[in-house]
Amino acid sequence: MKNQSPVTQPVIQVRDVYFDYSTPVKVPWIKGLPFKRVIQQKHTALKGISLDIQPGKITALLGRNGSGKTTLIKVMTGARFPSSGTVSLFGNDPQAVRHRIGLCLGGSLVYHRLTGRENLEYFGKLYGVPNLDRRIYQLAELLRLEKNLDQLVESYSFGMKVKLALARSMIHSPELLILDEPTLGIDLQLATQIRDFVKNLNCSVLLTTHYMEEAELLAEDVCIIDHGKILASGTKENVLRKFKVQTIPQVFSMVVNRTPALEGHA
Repeated sequence: MKNQSPVTQPVIQVRDVYFDYSTPVKVPWIKGLPFKRVIQQKHTALKGISLDIQPGKITALLGRNGSGKTTLIKVMTGARFPSSGTVSLFGNDPQAVRHRIGLCLGGSLVYHRLTGRENLEYFGKLYGVPNLDRRIYQLAELLRLEKNLDQLVESYSFGMKVKLALARSMIHSPELLILDEPTLGIDLQLATQIRDFVKNLNCSVLLTTHYMEEAELLAEDVCIIDHGKILASGTKENVLRKFKVQTIPQVFSMVVNRTPALEGHA
């Protein structure tokens, strides 16, 4: 009898998830009169999403603005509860294991009135990181922040703030790192540094980006979402093979823009 490879559990499992929300809008109280009333207009941001995020891989979550990417991430991490469907994170309720993930939202989630070192010390102590000084030095060296650690963050350039936010999200060595547009608005040289850092991480990564070349360079798995529905997902190789193209930007253009080439792949 042949030895079977161990079955690896997905880092995130999403099953048939819907997410509804409402926005207040003004409508005429009586047709033809100027008086208006406020009603709640219902929207559905996620429409039956089912998805697995595999361990140890970089997964690119791609979509246009308003496609549902951010909502999906919030549901995956327990920041929002789905209207229906189920989500598990490391096989558990997301609320119970959020300490096992790191979240980087560009240059946000850092304190500008503290130094870079003080930021990392604060978050490291919150997570109970052992050998914290060594961990801070390690991340600062990897991200080339050593010379700036004792400067106030308010004096940092935007790119430096992004690097510090990335270090903050990695301070506790998370098993899953979620990166939301990590290279948005920074120069090419710094973007290349960050991409190299991400490519060599020893953890699962979920990446959202509008830069198709970034997805092409980093992603091992791909998920394309539009209007709250998944249009394509799977390993990069399988997705390219299915749509008979050479690059992720080509797949994105086909499925999002609904070109005629898509008809045979519905």
